[in-house]
Amino acid sequence: MIGGWSSVWPGPPSGSQFGAPHYWGEAHLALDAVVAYVDDELSAAARSRAQDHLSRC
Repeated sequence: MIGGWSSVWPGPPSGSQFGAPHYWGEAHLALDAVVAYVDDELSAAARSRAQDHLSRC
């Protein structure tokens, strides 16, 4: 079926009885976190996590 549900529906829910868990990727940094990063207001650990994310994003 072209243009219908079968062309866009990804299949059964993953991570359930229907299939293996699916990795949807990581969440992007929240705007507040980006502002705090730019303003150098993050703790060392939070800054490290933000830098790790930015290197992969």
